[in-house]
Parts: sequence; C-alpha cells; structure tokens
Amino acid sequence: MLQGSDTLDAAVEGVKIQELDPSDNSVGYGGLPNEDGVVQLDASCMHGPSKRAGAVAALEGIKTPSEVAKLVLGLASSDLAIGRRWPRVGSRFEVLRRNAFHRMIASVTGQAFHDLGCGARAMRRRVLEEISLYGDQHRFLPVLANRQGFRVVEVDLRQSPRDRYDRGYPVRDYVHRVLDIFTVFFLVRFTKKPLRFFGMVGASTFVIGAVLVAWLAIDRLVFLHPLADRPALLLSSLLVVLGMQLFALGLLGELIIFTHARDIKDYQIEAVIRYPHEPSMETSVPATVAMAEEHERDAAHTHAI
Repeated sequence: MLQGSDTLDAAVEGVKIQELDPSDNSVGYGGLPNEDGVVQLDASCMHGPSKRAGAVAALEGIKTPSEVAKLVLGLASSDLAIGRRWPRVGSRFEVLRRNAFHRMIASVTGQAFHDLGCGARAMRRRVLEEISLYGDQHRFLPVLANRQGFRVVEVDLRQSPRDRYDRGYPVRDYVHRVLDIFTVFFLVRFTKKPLRFFGMVGASTFVIGAVLVAWLAIDRLVFLHPLADRPALLLSSLLVVLGMQLFALGLLGELIIFTHARDIKDYQIEAVIRYPHEPSMETSVPATVAMAEEHERDAAHTHAI
C-alpha cells in the first residue's frame, strides 16, 4: 500500500501468506479435509471504494482461492474477466515474443490485451451461449467477446512459480499462432462484410493483371515484339481471372450474409427497462384495434349519408 497499490491487492497478498502455509490448518493449502478426504477451499473478497464483491466455494486443487475470488470480483463490472499474470517472469526472448504477439493482435483487431495466454478466466454463462468456439480459438475468447458486445476486463494475478517457461517453442507452434491471428483478423473485421476483404484483394489483383495485359498489348502493337513464349502474358491473364474470381467470391459471401441477416446481431441486450406509465403490448394492441374499428364505423356512416 505504501507503494501505491490498491487496497484489495494488499489484502489478497496478506491472505495468501496463510493460504500458502502448509502448517496452518485453518485456511488454505494446509486446511483440513472434508469427510471424503478432499481439501475444499472457500474465499471471498470485497473492494471497499467500489463496493464490489466476489466469492468462490468448494475449490479443489487451488492453493490460493483468494486470487480466484479476486478474479470473480471482476464480473461485477464486466461479462468476462481474464487474468493477467503480473509481475510476469520470463527470459528476454519470451518477453519479446509475448509483446510481438499482443501487438499483432492489437494491430489487426484494434483491441489491446496483455496476456491472452493466461488460462484464468471468469465469465457469465451467456458469453459462451452467444459465442461459438472451435479449434484453438479459446485463446482469443476475449477478442471475440469484445466484438460481440460483451464487457471484458483484465485482472492482475500473481504468477505461479510453476508457470514459468524459459525454453522456446517449436516452429510449428509459431506458424499456428500466425494462422490463428489471421483467422481472428478475418472474423473480427470481415465476417459481416466479406466483399470488403475479397473485393479489395480481387480488385488489386485484377488491376495488376490488367496493367500487365495493357503493357503487353502496347508492346506487341507499337514495338512489334512477339508475345510467343513469354510467361508475362500467362501471368497477367491469370491475375485478371483470379481477381474476377475473388471479387465474385466476395459478392457470393454478401448474398449469404444478406439472406441470413435476420439471424445475425452485433449487439447484446443487457436489460429491458419499462416505465410505469408506459403501456404494455397487451394493452396497446387491443386499444389500437378498437380505434381502427371505430374509424371504420365513422367512415361507413359518412358514406351512407
């Protein structure tokens, strides 16, 4: 606290001293087991200035339940709380790799996160009900949730000593992460407007091919250079056809999105607020029908006169 840290962080650090003490059988790692011989831990915490609270119960295999309660406390102001291991330990290469990864994510999605690799996450049930995940996309759940309209916050958690990894990863893993970033880039930016992606790439490819074809035509008609056995003609024709196909693919995607537009939404309704003087649908509809019938009777009476 003297260094300017939050009071909640100071309280959690103080509780963790007892939680990590195996000789203290009152709480934490040295707690007494239940009748089944399993140690189950509970924890709760409250942030005084904001009056937010979080609690967990019957945790197994967790040495510091106070950290989990702190993570759950983040749901008081968000829909998804993700852990950020801080202070983070690791080699210099690990720091460079991690910073480069998150900068790439921020550049392609516009969302700044610091530790997407942390597996400590707390979320509301509707987050997983609204978002479909497959493959390794669980790492990018905060990015997809933010795009869907959910509120996402990062909560600083103390990194476990067993979590430190100083060795490098296989080249295959780096290639997979780059492909995952490209996938998330397309899902975040162009899922609802595929023509902007395929149209941009297709138009650029078509223009390059058309310029090459025009240059070859001028070279043949003006300078009388033969086109036989020149790979430039084949390359330019291929670029023109490829550009047209990419553009057509974008149009096809737009047609598919248009036909399913009623089932797609980019927003989340958190609550429906009704005021006391606002008429409900059950009362407003019959009243509207009655007014319409009265108007028809008046019109018929005027016509008869």
